[in-house]
Amino acid sequence: MVAGLFLAGCKPKELTSTCQGFEGITVTDRCYVPSEGLTLNAVGHRVPGEPRQFRWYIYPQRDTVNTNIAARFEKVLFGTDQITIPDSLLRNSPLFAVKVETTCENGSLESMYYSFIRRTRPGTSCAIWVRKEK
Repeated sequence: MVAGLFLAGCKPKELTSTCQGFEGITVTDRCYVPSEGLTLNAVGHRVPGEPRQFRWYIYPQRDTVNTNIAARFEKVLFGTDQITIPDSLLRNSPLFAVKVETTCENGSLESMYYSFIRRTRPGTSCAIWVRKEK
């Protein structure tokens, strides 16, 4: 009976993590200039403490129909919550998939995969990258 009273008085430890996962990945809205590359931003995350290193997993694709995230296509870039993909990775790719990952006090945080497709802005020769909806 004493053990039952003791256990009833225990409260589970509350997880007080201040880490928050990723809400998405965004691209710049301006015309794509190959010599400047493509800037991506990880948004909606909260990772307290000193600046963390982010790992960006880029999967250039040869066509816009299928998205293959096999390891042999993977390119890993390291940086912050903002990174610029060089044109050398995107030059022959009308589509790419991407996810981002970092660490936090409770382990790793990673985004879901997002796909971006190259389009031409209507009425111009301006190439832009937009998120491909499923």
